[in-house]
Amino acid sequence: MCRDTEKESQDYLDYYVREKGDCEAVNNLLEIFEMNSETLPAEVLEQFRFHFIAGHGGYPLVGTPEKIVDEMNKLIQIGVDGVLISWVDYKTEAKQWIDEVLPLMEQAGQRAPKPMVP
Repeated sequence: MCRDTEKESQDYLDYYVREKGDCEAVNNLLEIFEMNSETLPAEVLEQFRFHFIAGHGGYPLVGTPEKIVDEMNKLIQIGVDGVLISWVDYKTEAKQWIDEVLPLMEQAGQRAPKPMVP
């Protein structure tokens, strides 16, 4: 969830998880994983619900392009050498990733520069 400001990122994350999230689906998923009030406290279950709706429980990359690159550095430092990225609005957010995040990743040495096409 990448936006121009941290607040915009957090606000949109909250909107699509809390207002548009499929609670029935995530509750079914938690039931399949046997995650319920008998095994976990209510606040922990709520955190799982939020993260499953936000990105199926994956590592959250939320913030400005610079923060996303900082978070990628954390992953690299612990040995992660590949990630799967998904977006809510694929067309718009994939373009933003290409235009704004990838150049910062190149500057940070996280990836090789895109080859120039003759």
